[in-house]
Amino acid sequence: MTRSEREPFTDTLEPFTNGSDAPAEEKPRSKPKIRPNLRCSMPKGLQFRLEHIIVEERRLPSVVYDKVVEDFLATSEYEPRPYIPTEIVHEDSESRNYSLAPLLNQKLRERAESEGRSVQTLFMRAVYDYVRHSPDDPVKAQSPERDDTEEAE
Repeated sequence: MTRSEREPFTDTLEPFTNGSDAPAEEKPRSKPKIRPNLRCSMPKGLQFRLEHIIVEERRLPSVVYDKVVEDFLATSEYEPRPYIPTEIVHEDSESRNYSLAPLLNQKLRERAESEGRSVQTLFMRAVYDYVRHSPDDPVKAQSPERDDTEEAE
C-alpha cells in the first residue's frame, strides 16, 4: 500500500503535506496599532453628515477625524449652552471606533479631563462643529426655497 492509497491523516507521525520535512517559517506578526481607537456613540444623523463630508472631501476617514480633533483643539475652551445641541442629543445613536493620531488622542483626553467631560462628549462636539462649518454638509444643501417649491407642486 502506497502513501497515496492510505487514509489521509491516519498516521500522526507523518506530515500532512508531501513537501519537505523542514518546519514552515513563521509569518511575521502584523504591525502593532499605532493609532489608538476612540469608541464613541454618535447620533446617526451626525454620522451620516460626517460620512457624506468625508466622501465629498475625498479624504480618508482617519485624516478627517484628525482634522476634526485638530480644529476643535485649536479653539480655546468654551462653554456653549447646551454643550451637545438638543437637535442631536435625542437621536438614535450608533457606537463606532474612530482612529485618531496618538498625540491628538492624548491632547483630547487631557482637555476632557481639564473640562470635566468625557472624551466621547468632546469628540461628538468636535464632529458637530466640523460638520456645521463644512460647505459640504448635506443639511446645508437643502435650501428652504427648494422645499417651498416642492410643497407648491
